[in-house]
Amino acid sequence: AWRALLMQDIVLAAAGTPLAAPAPAAETLAKTFECKNPCQAIPYRVRSAAEQDIVNTYQAIVKATVAHDPAEWGKRVADQFVLYGSGHAPVSKTARLDTIGREKDAGRAETIGEVGTMRLSVYGDAAAMIASEAAPGNAGAPYRATRVFVRRNGQWLMALSAHTDVE
Repeated sequence: AWRALLMQDIVLAAAGTPLAAPAPAAETLAKTFECKNPCQAIPYRVRSAAEQDIVNTYQAIVKATVAHDPAEWGKRVADQFVLYGSGHAPVSKTARLDTIGREKDAGRAETIGEVGTMRLSVYGDAAAMIASEAAPGNAGAPYRATRVFVRRNGQWLMALSAHTDVE
């Protein structure tokens, strides 16, 4: 039985606080974000077939986010998924799907934090991914991202994502 997985201090905002940063200028909206890290490569050496499957799932999730593809994103995320982020209210799977769709409709370029370092531990049908990440070009504060994955019907799904700003 698990006793403790992680302690991460995340100061949450009140419900209704938007997750995204303020909208970028109009000229930024037209630009497409080129996601190399983590979409194409992650600075992590995979040690098992299970780890490779989890990394593939994670990369599919971030590619779907960048492409504004809620259907593809939703296939790889568990129904009980919750996103926690410093200064934001918790976000459910349904709310995140809505946000991905709205960002597509608005023509907003989505950026994904680049992975600096990562650890991945597999515990049977569950796994924990802990990474140090930062916005591309260090445009924002670095943060610690912790993601929990579960394997259901042979498929890895992300069940939780917690992002804590590093100050």
